[in-house]
Amino acid sequence: MLNWIPTRTNLVAHGLKIGSLCPICSRKDETTSHILWRCSSLKSIRSLSGFSSFGSFMDSISFFEHVLTVKNEVTTKEFELLCILWWRVWFRRNHMFHSSVMIPDQGIFDWAVSFMNEFRNAKQLVCLPPPKQVVSRVWKAPQAGCYKINTNVALNNHYRVFGVGVMIWDCNGLVMASLCLNLRVCYQP
Repeated sequence: MLNWIPTRTNLVAHGLKIGSLCPICSRKDETTSHILWRCSSLKSIRSLSGFSSFGSFMDSISFFEHVLTVKNEVTTKEFELLCILWWRVWFRRNHMFHSSVMIPDQGIFDWAVSFMNEFRNAKQLVCLPPPKQVVSRVWKAPQAGCYKINTNVALNNHYRVFGVGVMIWDCNGLVMASLCLNLRVCYQP
């Protein structure tokens, strides 16, 4: 959303020698906003979804800002549907690019609604009760001739530090090698 999607304009900006026009409509540059929402080929999808009014102000903001704005204006269920639609629209773009077959707009919308409903229904399935007897885990040495590698990682968002721990054990339970590493990280949570 912050220009991570490999649209043609992003690929050109990274030095690829390709045209930046949208491979579907061939009218405008393929930006994230264009390919996921503004492309003229998406008019019926916007209409089917009931969100055709979202996008009139997109020329002045990034797609990420558009997503944040829309998120505050719709219900959770509507926002989930929009996210699934954007995901499926990107899939359609790639499918068309690699197979020259365009998935119909109605198919995109129907698939998105079906996917969302299946996901929501799966979340409502009754969970099995927890086992009556809790089995405690005990560390065991590996079999003869084998090694066991135990790892652990931790992230401290406040200090922006990422920690990694690794221990390699032999079949006698002796530590053969170990590593503890702290790295400063730069990311957006």
